[in-house]
Amino acid sequence: MNLRGRAAKAVRLVNYVCVVVFCLCIVLGAWEFVPTTAMQRSPANGIVMANVYIAIPVSMILMILLTLKHIMEIFLPDPAGSEKVTG
Repeated sequence: MNLRGRAAKAVRLVNYVCVVVFCLCIVLGAWEFVPTTAMQRSPANGIVMANVYIAIPVSMILMILLTLKHIMEIFLPDPAGSEKVTG
């Protein structure tokens, strides 16, 4: 059964909101972890481990931005007038 119209938009919106909430939880948890690794160095190559672990919150922030773009696409009218399925 495929949803159409407002029902499909509502389901996509709930899905995107869940993604944003999940990403925010990951960002908050990872952001607390990064400063604790600031003084640790990798034994193999000597880089600061915070540089490695910062990738997690940065990637989640980028994911939030992409998801917000998809949410805006739900509410903005399509210039061609046709329904566009995203995600």
